[in-house]
Amino acid sequence: MGAGASSTPTAPQADGAWKAGQWMATLKNSKGLSICDILGDAVCDAANQADQLSVLRSLGEEDDSTKIAERVKGELCEIVDVIFQGTKQLNSTKFATTQEYNEKYMQAPGGFTLSYGGLDNFYGGLESQVGSPSPNFIAAMHQEHCEATDSDKDFTTGNYGVTTTSRTEFAFVFGLDGGATAAKSTLFEEFQRMVHEFSETVKVEAQDEGIASQKDFVDLCEQQLKKLQQAQRDDVSWPCESTSMLKDRTKCRCTRNLLSFVEEFKAINRLLTNIKEPALLVAELLGARLYTGPMFVKYNAVLRSFTKSEFMVKQFKDLCANNLFVTTLHAINSAFIKLSKLQAAQVVYRGMSGGTLPREFREPNQFNVCGGVEFGFMSTTTDRNVAMFYASNDSKPGLLFEIQLGMVDRGADLRWMSQYPHEAE
Repeated sequence: MGAGASSTPTAPQADGAWKAGQWMATLKNSKGLSICDILGDAVCDAANQADQLSVLRSLGEEDDSTKIAERVKGELCEIVDVIFQGTKQLNSTKFATTQEYNEKYMQAPGGFTLSYGGLDNFYGGLESQVGSPSPNFIAAMHQEHCEATDSDKDFTTGNYGVTTTSRTEFAFVFGLDGGATAAKSTLFEEFQRMVHEFSETVKVEAQDEGIASQKDFVDLCEQQLKKLQQAQRDDVSWPCESTSMLKDRTKCRCTRNLLSFVEEFKAINRLLTNIKEPALLVAELLGARLYTGPMFVKYNAVLRSFTKSEFMVKQFKDLCANNLFVTTLHAINSAFIKLSKLQAAQVVYRGMSGGTLPREFREPNQFNVCGGVEFGFMSTTTDRNVAMFYASNDSKPGLLFEIQLGMVDRGADLRWMSQYPHEAE
């Protein structure tokens, strides 16, 4: 559930009350089978029967329940043991309910209650919060990162301890020769030239042969990444991760020139074209790649300031000096929407440290729904261990969300463009 707490599943509390039956539904044996799975296999004599539906129908034709009772009897000891082991874990965990968890950490140093929006925020969308973007995406994004009040103000990320500036990060996604030193003196004309060269290179003609499937695209991205990692030079100096916060230096962020994304960009747009969706723009690629690095701290500080939480508003002012990054946020949002059309529905995880859940997550609203609308971009990962890294902190509260993507809310796979591919974001 949180840092320092056992990962033992806890019972859902739709009405605020802890229920043993719901808790038991989360228990599993050493083979990963739930109590219902164990009973189902026993009743259907799974070792000998493939068609369990037919078996159940045949049992319904019996005069009494004797046959079912005989089959279940042999599994009672295992079920009792699963429940017993669950009670052992429940007894050793610090928190059995979200209420216990919140009560513990509300007074903890650095702890705060998370703020979420409602349906009005969801339907209002991004424009209702930050306003409309400039039609000149690249110029506006350059202004927001290199000519704003906060452009040269150092900030440090909480995940890997990278100390950098908005100007440096804007240059990073272009992969300028000379690293952070070059970023300070690079003119807008150089960025424009690189965007123009990239745009000309990635033009996909109608007769071009494209990537045939999502698997082909994943294979291409893995090949590209391996090739670039092997060829990566050691003389390019960019702000790097703290050695105390990222001990495995092979996971330091991946430096790539914008032009190195040509093949992946053409391939992703071929996949989008195949399903009759709009192609990804270079500004959207740059925005999404910026988000996967240190700049996510500022972007989400902007968005979460609209919760009106005193903590969030102060964080936004301290980090961004009232710079809303309007066009950049729209570019990122547009990229995520487009790329989500290619994403398969699956389970993803999100780890958070420092916050506790508000009342709305424990008590249903008038529509019998618990939860809220996240104001910021909500990063998740397919790797549970990565999410646990973000949730873990010895002194602060931690939360781990397990989320099942659906037909609509599928999110976007950013691994191919990410500064940290290992995060499987």
